[in-house]
Amino acid sequence: MRAEINTEELVNSLFRDDLQVEVPSPDVDLFESGILDSLKLAELLNCLEARLGAHISMDDFEFDNLRSIATIKQFLRDCTSQESG
Repeated sequence: MRAEINTEELVNSLFRDDLQVEVPSPDVDLFESGILDSLKLAELLNCLEARLGAHISMDDFEFDNLRSIATIKQFLRDCTSQESG
């Protein structure tokens, strides 16, 4: 349960503090809404790598993993469980 809270806090703070954007709901499509464009996407990936201390492989990269805050959280949980498993 604590990992879930940390993941949620991490993703929310990335958007709020690092990207300086407000996302109205965890399920909002970040691309369709215009919250993420190519520049913000690059910033998001850089911030994720900096905060996690790990490189996100292009083999693991899919736009659908970054489509919403909810999918980003799931992607991070999946990455974390793969590293520990």
